[in-house]
Amino acid sequence: MPAHGAIIGSVVPAQTPIFLDAAKRATLVDALLVTAATTARVKIEYRDPESAGADRIANAVAAFDRYGAPVIVVDFGTATTFDVLLKGRRYRGGVIAPGILTGAEHLVRRAARLSAFELKPPRRVVGRSTEESLQSGVFYGAVGQVDAIVRRIAAEEKIEPKVIATGGLAAAIAAHSETIQEVDPDLTLHGLRLIHHRHGPRKPKLRRQ
Repeated sequence: MPAHGAIIGSVVPAQTPIFLDAAKRATLVDALLVTAATTARVKIEYRDPESAGADRIANAVAAFDRYGAPVIVVDFGTATTFDVLLKGRRYRGGVIAPGILTGAEHLVRRAARLSAFELKPPRRVVGRSTEESLQSGVFYGAVGQVDAIVRRIAAEEKIEPKVIATGGLAAAIAAHSETIQEVDPDLTLHGLRLIHHRHGPRKPKLRRQ
């Protein structure tokens, strides 16, 4: 019978017990929860290592495995995160910025004269309508943000990093970025697989009668 197991990288603490319970019911073993203690020999240099998000830990593990170091991982999700990985398997730290869609939705909610729009790269930077102007500002603002932050990180850490993008809008932003070198859509999943492979499924503890 094939072995079963589960790994959970949760960034919503209130929901974590629900998913742990569901995973155990489905696999009959305790799920592995990604924390600073399950980093597959990555040294997290945060002042409080336990505060590093599970998704960022998984990205770091995967990036070290696939690309070595120094590397900057840019993950486009609810937030846009930048993770700085140095030689010696050091997770130096990073940057957290509002996500592209998160910021756009907030802008539309707060500005009475603005309406929802499709986020895509406009043909021109100078918009000729409100929708085009929003598209340009949000999209090229994100591209400029990525390039500016990557360059500042590289200068501050005195590194020449490989820059990897992942997450929902990674391919679209990378096509216009001057610093992103590669898009890896499965980076987080690869990190979860590596962490789970190292630690393996954990059998539930038997209760004494």
